[in-house]
Amino acid sequence: MADICSAQKDFNTALNYTEKSLNIIETYFPKDFANLSTICLSLGNLHKQINDLEQALFYYEKSIEFQLQCQHPDYDFVDIVLMFFVFSVAGWFMEMNLFFFLDGAIVNRGAL
Repeated sequence: MADICSAQKDFNTALNYTEKSLNIIETYFPKDFANLSTICLSLGNLHKQINDLEQALFYYEKSIEFQLQCQHPDYDFVDIVLMFFVFSVAGWFMEMNLFFFLDGAIVNRGAL
């Protein structure tokens, strides 16, 4: 609804709808940082359209804050190497089982 109002240049109504959706998301889905970030970005854009630059900056910063909260954790080198070997073994095991069930025979496809 807010997008339609914004496309029709009715920014105050669009702002009203977007603020309502932000309140709903914050109330019922407080950990949904991706949607919170998108809504705050929309609020920043709407405030920019009506030349309320202070509020626009506030919502842009809030959007960045939510975006940073939904980023994935950093993995160190040992974690990456461990994941590589775990997934390699799991893939090898799945390939061996698939071949065994399809052909009914065990074939030497390599060993660890």
